[in-house]
Amino acid sequence: MIVQRRIFFPTAALAAVLILNMPAPAAEYRGTGIPATGDSFYLKTSAGELRVRLCGIEAPPLPERGGVEAYQALRRIMELKMIRCIPLGGGTPCDARTRPTPGNVVIAQCFIIVPGIDKDIAEELVRTKLACDLPQFSGGHYRRKVPDACVK
Repeated sequence: MIVQRRIFFPTAALAAVLILNMPAPAAEYRGTGIPATGDSFYLKTSAGELRVRLCGIEAPPLPERGGVEAYQALRRIMELKMIRCIPLGGGTPCDARTRPTPGNVVIAQCFIIVPGIDKDIAEELVRTKLACDLPQFSGGHYRRKVPDACVK
């Protein structure tokens, strides 16, 4: 008679240890930004630097037509300003439509902190026609905010 052993307990214990030791996602990040492309940037926070991809929009890549203009617009929008970013799962238009990316990129809805009201950075890029709404990820959020927005 052959006795089969299941290695359930060590596997479950290892999974629990890994899950418990993972850092909890931040409710939000705050800092200053340096553009990387027309729809992503590096956010310098008090805890370090992280790469952020704006959720729900797409700007042309740098080598393509409009890419440099989108990059420059993002630089002007965030220049010397404080930025607040809400990662996926924190109440963004992209929640439940977008999966977090592997690695060190945070997908987030980000705002320029302005006294009295925060300005949505992605909305500003869509308003200037340098980025398009991606309704499959944003649920059409930016199209509703900017009726003449381009849609991809």
